Amino acid sequence: MKFLQLVLVCFLIILIACNDIADDPNYYEYKETWCQDSWGSLSAFNDIEFSDSINNFLIDKSIFIERINVRFDSSYCSLCAACNCTTGRLVYVLAKDQYSSELQELGFMKLVEE
Repeated sequence: MKFLQLVLVCFLIILIACNDIADDPNYYEYKETWCQDSWGSLSAFNDIEFSDSINNFLIDKSIFIERINVRFDSSYCSLCAACNCTTGRLVYVLAKDQYSSELQELGFMKLVEE
């Protein structure tokens, strides 16, 4: 009987640990375009305003992120002004996997750890 209780307790601990791992957040990347971004924040004067507009947009879509980072990478800066051309501004959000499909529908790519 005690052996069965021990096995049950071990099973429950493993089950809880696996649930915690599944809920670990992941980073998602978005490459800003000149005019196709859903949050329409090209007019943001700085990265703080830009981050706030994205965060507010995601909250309105019931997507809750843990962190947002913005950086500029000139290798993603297109020399065109078409709507699908990238500006060089990259957005990184840290979000739980439960929001993965919604973020990917909005154009975010899940970053895979190496």
